[in-house]
Amino acid sequence: MDGFERRTDEKRKRIFEAAQGLFGRHGFKRVSIEEVAEQAGVSKVTIYNYFGSKEGLIRELVAAAFRSRKVAIERLVHGDLPFPEKLRSLVLQKAEASSSYSQEFLERILQHPAWQQQPVEELDGLVAELMEQGKREGIISDKTPLRALRLYIEIFKSGTEAQSTVLAGLTSEELSQIIRMFFHGLTAT
Repeated sequence: MDGFERRTDEKRKRIFEAAQGLFGRHGFKRVSIEEVAEQAGVSKVTIYNYFGSKEGLIRELVAAAFRSRKVAIERLVHGDLPFPEKLRSLVLQKAEASSSYSQEFLERILQHPAWQQQPVEELDGLVAELMEQGKREGIISDKTPLRALRLYIEIFKSGTEAQSTVLAGLTSEELSQIIRMFFHGLTAT
């Protein structure tokens, strides 16, 4: 990589980090390209040259967020932890991500067309792998169909996303109890 390419990569990285931080704290609507440029130490023109528009920059942020989430899930699913710890880590990752960014930013990412266009079936495959591990470990009944598990997880995921700030403030023991209830309901078993 020559000096020009290195400087270009460095500028893109600074723009990306500045946008991620500003959008994460204040949301997409309240942050201007001027603010991103100032924070990154570049001109507005540079941002437009690299990303085309504010929407182009947002699209790249959303795509990067998806890739990052996918890599984190892949590492977790293919790691050596027992199934309950993997699920706990997934919930904690979501809660930590939620507490790091504004609610508007997270909602906007999930609703953004760039997020909707991501290959969600890849994530579904990872979830299926994780559920199979839960079945092998005897935590999930091997008679439970994957479709029912996915719906159950989606319901749980929607609830945890809606309560992400509350989850971020829970103790480890409280979070463990929620995960226990996820698997066993409210029964004493």
